[in-house]
Amino acid sequence: MINSMTALLAVHYGPHAGRATSQSNGINSLSSMSGTFFVGLLATASLDWRLGLLLPIPCGIALYFLYRHKVTDEEVREDVRQSGKLGKKFWIGWLGLTACISTEFATGFWAASLLTNRTGLSTAVATTAVLAFSSGMAVGRWFSPIVLAKFDLDHRLLL
Repeated sequence: MINSMTALLAVHYGPHAGRATSQSNGINSLSSMSGTFFVGLLATASLDWRLGLLLPIPCGIALYFLYRHKVTDEEVREDVRQSGKLGKKFWIGWLGLTACISTEFATGFWAASLLTNRTGLSTAVATTAVLAFSSGMAVGRWFSPIVLAKFDLDHRLLL
């Protein structure tokens, strides 16, 4: 899905694809943040935090009813047969992307446990504190392309 989304944004936004991709990932971080928030809220309310795992069900139903009319058949091309292998650059990029996403997820999942073990915070407070991680990702991914556009490539790399 991530590779497809990146390709779609590249085609749709052309020269601004990098900014669109970064900002869409910022919005994705907000959804991650909302999941962490609700799980922490459930744990704080003395309810079982596992109820938060049911959160995708009402979200999926809401998305279906909000966006079911926006899907068009024009986007599906069944008459074109794809062939060939994916190149070496794709697999290197895919491996890097997978490593980055795995690190991000591991940090998000592991941080609450680390806070609980090292600082003695309750599970509910530690889970809610992990919101800072997702918040930082969302803000950084949204505003970085705007701020960094003012710097040349060498200065971006140094930053």
